[in-house]
This record gives sequence, C-alpha cells and structure tokens, in this order.
Amino acid sequence: NSQGLLDMGALPLAAPGGAEINSPETIASLSEVWGKGKVPKEVEKQQWHLLSSGKIKNAFVFGEDPVGCAVNREEIQSALEKTNFLVVQDLFMSETAKVSDLVLPASLHFETGGSFTNTHRYIQQFEAVLPSPVEQTSFEQLLRLNKAFGLKAGYQGPHDLMTEIASVISVLPKKETRYKFKTTNNTEHRNLFNHSCDYLKLEFDNKWVNLFGSNHL
Repeated sequence: NSQGLLDMGALPLAAPGGAEINSPETIASLSEVWGKGKVPKEVEKQQWHLLSSGKIKNAFVFGEDPVGCAVNREEIQSALEKTNFLVVQDLFMSETAKVSDLVLPASLHFETGGSFTNTHRYIQQFEAVLPSPVEQTSFEQLLRLNKAFGLKAGYQGPHDLMTEIASVISVLPKKETRYKFKTTNNTEHRNLFNHSCDYLKLEFDNKWVNLFGSNHL
C-alpha cells in the first residue's frame, strides 16, 4: 500500500494528500486541524541517513522484514542495532523480529478492517470479517501506545481514521502534487531490499525457486 502511505504523509516532504509540507498554507491548515501551535517547517529528507548514523534512537517496524529481505544484510542489521529500542509488529517471527527488543503480534487486515489506496489513488474501505486470535488487534495495540504517550486516541475503529483523513485532506491546498508514482525502466535509486521487504513474499519466492528454479521467478 505504498500509494496510501504517500497519501497519508509518510514521505518526509509531503503532507497528507501529497501537499507540499513546507507550504505556508499547508502548515497553517495542519496546525488548525490538529490543534497544534506549529508543525515542523523543515523535515530531514534522508531518513535512512538518520537511522544509519544512529540519530534515530527508537524505531517501530510495521509488518516489514528489512533484515531478512536486505540486499546487504550486514548494512541493514548494523543500522537497526544503532537504535536503543526496536519494536516490530508482524504476523510472523521474521528475521527482523528476532533482533528486536519487543515483538507485537499483528492481526490480519480482514481481522481489523480499514482501507488501502491503489495506484490509481482510489481509497477502498473494507470491514473486519473474522475475529483476531491475538488478545488485541494491531489497531488496538496502536491505540494503547497512543494513550501511553499522551496522544489523542479517541478512535473507536478504523472508520474514525477515515473520517479524520477526509477532514485533513479537505482543508489542505488543492494544488497539483509532484509526488506521484510513475513507471520507469531505469533504476533511479539504490535498492536496499528484495521481495518488497515482505516476509511472506520472501517465503513464497524461496519456495517458488525450490520448486521451479530461479529462471521462473
């Protein structure tokens, strides 16, 4: 769900909806919606640099396996070891989970409900259809963490998040963003991970190679 992450502001230079994070209009709008006197005007572009240099002291890995899927395992593991506390929330005991300080058992998407955004930027919502076998779902765990850190956590379910997303995006400047996915035949950045950094895809790819050989991957 990379498009959804981008649209929610996971990219350091983009606010929710892809709005320019350092735009005065964006800063004013976010300050009003979130009830903050100010929001950061400058954001570190190179998050990897912060992690690999040890400036990020605490890290939370959501459903990814950067150690197990690393192109250069020593490089990734060294960067994560520079943190003081590493939390992993995942469905599996991945290689990253094994080197973490705390593992939170995740629930499947159809056990929590929520939304995802496809590459056409259409948001698709879905409901929980099965109970989760874990004591607290991934969503409930994050709510408790929010409360523990003194953050606003009045959400009753994923639908409340959708309401907040809509309210935030609706007040941000309606300008065409340059942060869109595009297809290319060129390699523009150094690839740090294989298998989309996903434990399940890693397992599938390995089993496929064992069955049919790497030429059929």
